[in-house]
Amino acid sequence: MMKSVCLVLCVLLFGLGATAQKSGSDYPLFQLWRTNGQVLTARDLPAKKPVVLIYFAPDCHHCTDLLNGVFKEMNSFKKATLLLATFKPASELRVFEQNYKTASFPNIITGTEGNTFKLRYHFKMQQTPFVALYNAAGKLVKTYDNQPKVQDILPGVRAL
Repeated sequence: MMKSVCLVLCVLLFGLGATAQKSGSDYPLFQLWRTNGQVLTARDLPAKKPVVLIYFAPDCHHCTDLLNGVFKEMNSFKKATLLLATFKPASELRVFEQNYKTASFPNIITGTEGNTFKLRYHFKMQQTPFVALYNAAGKLVKTYDNQPKVQDILPGVRAL
């Protein structure tokens, strides 16, 4: 009896974990809390659209340099969803959203993973900013982890 209960629990837990990712995608399992209180997972990302994940800290000089470049080159990012993720508290993310007017860009999604660090651990990040490019099928195409500049990532973004 105990073995069958354990087996059922294992199957249920595995099934729940498997549903957190889009079928066939390379997206890591994550949860981001939006400043509006919503929780975002990979399942919530727009289907059949490339994703540019930028993991950043709002108070990081290298991050703001990259993001200033991204906003100047926004036309190059139009066909992709920009997923701007941080570990900083929602209060700091809210100030970032206001300063950069992210709500005025329909392709930008922001969120914090707080101290869960699932994205950070998944990609073995050592510093911010970090960028990962996913094609429209959700397959990881390229990562940039050495304080990239916008000119470093533009060729990859345009090729998505």
